[in-house]
Amino acid sequence: VSISTSLNPYFTLKGFKIDNPEGFATDEFLSMEMARIQIELPPLLKKKIHITEIQVKGLHVTLEETREGKVNWVFDPGEETKKEPSASPQTAEKSSRHDSISGDSLVVRRLKLENIQVDLHQPHREKPYSFHLKDCLGEMLPGEPLHLDIDGTFVDFDYLIDVSIGSLEELVRDDRSWLEVNSKIAGTEINFSGNVDLATAARSLALQASVQGENLSSLSDLVRIDLPPFTSYKIDTRLHIQAGELELEKLVFQTGTSSLEGTAKILKEGDKVITDLQLRSPLVQIDDFVFENWSLTGDEETDADGEAAALPEEEQAGEEAKSESDNEPAQNKKLIDPELLAKYELSAAIEAEKVLSGEDTLGSGYVKASVKDGRITIDPLHVTIPVGKIEMSASFKPGVEKAEADLKVEIQNFDIGILVRRSRPDSDMDGLVNLDINVQSTANSIPELLENGSGYLDFSGQLDNFGAGIIDLWAVNLVAAIVSGAEKDKSELNCAVGRWSMADGVLQSDVFFMDTSKIRICAEGAVDLKKQRVDIKVKPRAKKPEFFSLATPLEVHGSFSDINIGIGSGAVIGTAIKFIVSPVTVPIRRTFAGKIPADGSDVCTMELGPDGRDEIVVPKCR
Repeated sequence: VSISTSLNPYFTLKGFKIDNPEGFATDEFLSMEMARIQIELPPLLKKKIHITEIQVKGLHVTLEETREGKVNWVFDPGEETKKEPSASPQTAEKSSRHDSISGDSLVVRRLKLENIQVDLHQPHREKPYSFHLKDCLGEMLPGEPLHLDIDGTFVDFDYLIDVSIGSLEELVRDDRSWLEVNSKIAGTEINFSGNVDLATAARSLALQASVQGENLSSLSDLVRIDLPPFTSYKIDTRLHIQAGELELEKLVFQTGTSSLEGTAKILKEGDKVITDLQLRSPLVQIDDFVFENWSLTGDEETDADGEAAALPEEEQAGEEAKSESDNEPAQNKKLIDPELLAKYELSAAIEAEKVLSGEDTLGSGYVKASVKDGRITIDPLHVTIPVGKIEMSASFKPGVEKAEADLKVEIQNFDIGILVRRSRPDSDMDGLVNLDINVQSTANSIPELLENGSGYLDFSGQLDNFGAGIIDLWAVNLVAAIVSGAEKDKSELNCAVGRWSMADGVLQSDVFFMDTSKIRICAEGAVDLKKQRVDIKVKPRAKKPEFFSLATPLEVHGSFSDINIGIGSGAVIGTAIKFIVSPVTVPIRRTFAGKIPADGSDVCTMELGPDGRDEIVVPKCR
């Protein structure tokens, strides 16, 4: 410790250290290379503090938490220490205090902080959280705002912060101040500006805030949450901050061509954060919210051959054990991580005036969602499309075994061409698709919702501009097709219909067929979602008896990653016999066979849903 004696004395402290108490892994709680402050004495006679220089260099603070929950930054003062009641300031005292303060009552001519570091050690983390301030230069001159330029790193991310705060003269004169903060970290700009009103009875802070960047996922490693990769995004809002409450007014979120506007309120009650979000949008582009390499559940992508999914359970367990033994750093939490959901309650309502998918217009829509006690609920999601609708509701609780879950989806007259054009923009294929799903389950993840589900899953599609000529060769007059080289009348795929009952994750077909202009392909079997296995038999039937028709039945068996399609036992012999005797049998069958519409109108408009499942009749599929 050194002290100089002059009209501008300085106090210097070097080599200062504080050891940690026993029971902590690190030796030192705090160490500091040097700290210095220099003060001007003459202004002190006028009750003014003028600081020529404040300098701190090489300060290192180590915060540590043990596995037993002890921390080294809290010192228990004991039960004898009593909290003194806060005295209410009197108006006269306040006025007197303000009269004694002027714009130059506090002056800092030079502030320099260099190499300041704070490390937080936690038992579940291999590496500590590290905050490093490389340099901080600042000044607060008479009548001028306080200004700070800060440069450093936080958790391996470089940051720059520029801070400006209104002058002391403004605070004394108007009982108000202002604040402006501009920062950059992890490829993101975060800015705040606004006024601080100290005159009102309820202390509050109003700030205009903005966050923008080229990709939101660049913040994932910083906040330790796997964020969606929104590109070219920007968030603007006006913040009102009061004790225990944060209100976001005029909230605007933009990504790509989509924009959302509205309000949000955030409250802290106990150990939970409660958020209410109300948004509306003039335009939502679905493409802005669809990502190839990211999912809400964080499910890992497998390679093209499905090798990861095909690993036996023993090998998967070995890989997991190897990963743990390598002591790899903890991964970022997923947005539906149970520990994360337990800390928040959310209610959100979003209304969209116009919904687009690429260049296709879907219509308008709205969605209501909530998170409470770790349960995610969407009820409803509704989209009004030109000649139909899309409705969905879902509820499940991640991470909780045997938690109740349900999924309901109803789609009426959705243009399948919208999905086709996403991958093939020049395609002219279209048609209307219907879907009706009602599944109840016990599940702690989205995949388990279907794997343990019971209910039904129905779909149908009436397709246009979808050629079926190659399919028809399966069951029509094969000799005539080969001789002519092509069918004179182009065949079309009319529709596909599937109505499946589900029990404990196993889909059993009540009816499953495809209809073309010339044939009807009937199928029956089961799909086990839990074991990821398919067992289906497929039989093609010409709509009218044909000479020299093959119509060989096929069987589909195997796992989702290795499906085998082959001819069933005895099918070849049966096909050969029918092929040979067709000149004799076909005329007789044509005499007694009923007429099947070429456009499939007798079955393509079949209603979906829970009713009439035991009374389904499809000609040629009996």
